[in-house]
Amino acid sequence: MLTMTRSASAAIDRLTEAHHVGRRGGFRLRFDGEPCAGAAVEVEAAPCPGAGDDVVVCDDTQLFLSREAREGLTENVLDVREDREGGYRFLIATAGR
Repeated sequence: MLTMTRSASAAIDRLTEAHHVGRRGGFRLRFDGEPCAGAAVEVEAAPCPGAGDDVVVCDDTQLFLSREAREGLTENVLDVREDREGGYRFLIATAGR
């Protein structure tokens, strides 16, 4: 199952609050290519899951993923890096690294 680092969880909490997505809301993860370790992730605040989204709950945060992405991310970790301007860059890492 996909897990999140504390920094990714905190960043998503801040973004969720800033985008006012509400309790049913969360973040949709999109990938440019294969959803695997090392992949860059695009995130989008969403008030609810969309058609075809699987819902994955990590640390009380809802993530909305396609079924293919969810299955491809088993045993991986969602992490984040903050840039100098305060923006976030999400990425996938292999669990245990």
